[in-house]
Amino acid sequence: MSLAVLLVLLTAVLASAQAEDVPADDFGYADSGAYDYPADDGIPSYDDSNSAAASAGAAFVGIFFIIWLIFIFGMFAVMIFLFVVWIIMLIDVVKRQKWKDDNEKIMWLLIVVLLGGIGAIIYYFAIRRQRGPA
Repeated sequence: MSLAVLLVLLTAVLASAQAEDVPADDFGYADSGAYDYPADDGIPSYDDSNSAAASAGAAFVGIFFIIWLIFIFGMFAVMIFLFVVWIIMLIDVVKRQKWKDDNEKIMWLLIVVLLGGIGAIIYYFAIRRQRGPA
């Protein structure tokens, strides 16, 4: 959630950087300076510098949001993978009959339960890979 707040604040900062005090014209409307009246022909030409900066800011926010989504979905996939491995290794510890003594089984059960996915990976490489499945 704090990342979403950061994204909103970044958008607000970019928007406020674009805003400036604009004096009113002869009719009371705010003149943003977007139209430039050259002295030679009197035809207004549109100055696109403000919208280009806003587009660049919006593109930055969009790219940042896409990267953030990829990161979140990647972390979710890793979390699901570790949970599945944790359940499989927990079942293996409980079902395994060939232990040196009961203390070894209790120790590995505590390691897998308390350390979660990391404990399951440690158990896999230390016990299951060497001794095979239960």
